[in-house]
Amino acid sequence: MRVRDNAVLNTEGSFLVEDDLRADDNASITLGGTARINKDLNVNDNSAITITGNLYVADNMELDNNADITITSTALVEVIGALEHDGDDLTVNRALVIRDVNNDGSFLGNGEAILGSGLIQIDGSGLDNNGGTITGTLDICSSDASSNPLSGNNPSGSVTICTSSGINFPIIPAAPLPVSLLDFDAYLNDKNQVELVWITASELNNDFFTIERSGEDLNFIAIENIPGKGTTNETNQYNFFDSKPLNGLSYYRLKQTDYDGRTETFEMIG
Repeated sequence: MRVRDNAVLNTEGSFLVEDDLRADDNASITLGGTARINKDLNVNDNSAITITGNLYVADNMELDNNADITITSTALVEVIGALEHDGDDLTVNRALVIRDVNNDGSFLGNGEAILGSGLIQIDGSGLDNNGGTITGTLDICSSDASSNPLSGNNPSGSVTICTSSGINFPIIPAAPLPVSLLDFDAYLNDKNQVELVWITASELNNDFFTIERSGEDLNFIAIENIPGKGTTNETNQYNFFDSKPLNGLSYYRLKQTDYDGRTETFEMIG
């Protein structure tokens, strides 16, 4: 999923991106509620992401070319891959965990900054802060709560190493998602209808799907609700026919709602 050219994206509730989430060319993204990105988080070219809830990134988190990420005092962020910071500011005011499960190594580029007042846990081969700055009242440690994960320049000011208890914690449990979506696609048939087809591998407390449609302005509007299957481990296929599609380029996306009202939104297609 790519947000670019001064576009603004704000999310609430549950938000799922099946692939990468990219912010380019002065884009602005605010992630609230609980968000999950199944590949990389990339922030580039004067773009900014503000995180106010829980964020789980299944691969790497990357900043490049004057990009900013702000983890607010209400946000918890867990990155399974590495941190590649060659952007501008990474601000951590609550907690950031970089697990680096492939031991690729994280880096802080020359002249870039990590700052804030929260906790940072860095595993794998640690963080090479080669010429970058680490400031504020951060406490930084590895998951064993005793090893300094930094190499390169030392942090400055009131930054501490391994002084906060409880820095070793999983941020977002790897719990099963309410719906495991195998495929979501759209076809124009010979009746000038857009047929939407999606397939689920499993569903957990799934009340219904909402089909949302937009034009090129990405202003999505709900056009139909389709009942879900509740809880099932069987594969299910769903179909919906948009008999009055928009003129020109259209986009569709699925939003799933649990019985308790919680939602998650899947990646859009066009």
